Amino acid sequence: MARLDVPLFPVKSPGLTVAFWLHPFDVGVLRTVLSHDWGGDGKFQINLTAGRLIGRFRADGGVYEVTLPGIVPHRWQHVVFTFTPGEKGVVEAHLDARHTVRAPATGRLSSSRHTLTIGGIQPGVPGLVDNLRLYNRPLTTAEVGAVYTAEGGSDWVELYNASEGAVDLAGLSVSTRRDFSDRTPLLGQAVSRGTVVVSVDFEGRGRMPRYLLNGEKVLQEILPEPQRGVGSVSYTHLTLPTNREV
Repeated sequence: MARLDVPLFPVKSPGLTVAFWLHPFDVGVLRTVLSHDWGGDGKFQINLTAGRLIGRFRADGGVYEVTLPGIVPHRWQHVVFTFTPGEKGVVEAHLDARHTVRAPATGRLSSSRHTLTIGGIQPGVPGLVDNLRLYNRPLTTAEVGAVYTAEGGSDWVELYNASEGAVDLAGLSVSTRRDFSDRTPLLGQAVSRGTVVVSVDFEGRGRMPRYLLNGEKVLQEILPEPQRGVGSVSYTHLTLPTNREV
C-alpha cells in the first residue's frame, strides 16, 4: 500500500486502542504497518515480520511490546492492540476477536502530537490496511468482539455464473471461518450468465472474509462491504468457476 502521513495526530489519553483490518501480500520481511513518530517521541508502532505483528507502546514507565502470531498472507484479518495504564498495566493484542496475547506494562501514555504514518516507512507494507480506528482508552475484550462483529455483515451471498453453460453447485459451499466450520453447502445449478442468491446466517457475522469452497479448496475470498446503516442488508458477490459447466 502507499504511505499515508497524518501530521500532528494527537494522543491525549493515558490509555489507547488501535484497531484495523490487515490484508498482507507478504508476511516474511520486516515492515512497519503503523507508526506514531516512533523515531521521535511518538507513542506507538506496529511492525509485521515472519507472520507476526509486534506492537510497541512508549509510556512514561518505559517501552512495552506484545507479539501477535498467526498473521497469514492474502487474507483479511482483524487486529486490535490496546494499552491499559497503571502500576499493573497491560499491553494486549487481539486477532479476529478470538486469539488474545498480553504482556505487563507500567505507567501511562503522555499527551503528544506527532505524525501518524500508515503503510510504514519505505518500502512500506505490501498489502492493504482498512478501517483503521483509534480509541482514547483501552477497549475490553467484549468491546473488541463487538467491534469485530459490527463492522459490516452479509445476509445474502450472490453467486454469479459468467460461463456459457449452467454450473453445477454440488460440492461447493460458502464459509467465513478459516477452518470452514460454519460452511453453508450449495445445491442445484446456476444458469448461464445468471445468479443464485443464498441466504446465510453465520454465527457472529461481521466484516469477515467470505470463502467460496470446493471441498477444502478456496476458490475465492472476498471481504464484504460494510452495511449502510442500522438494519440494512448487504450482499456478498462471488463468481462461480467456469470449469464446472454441466
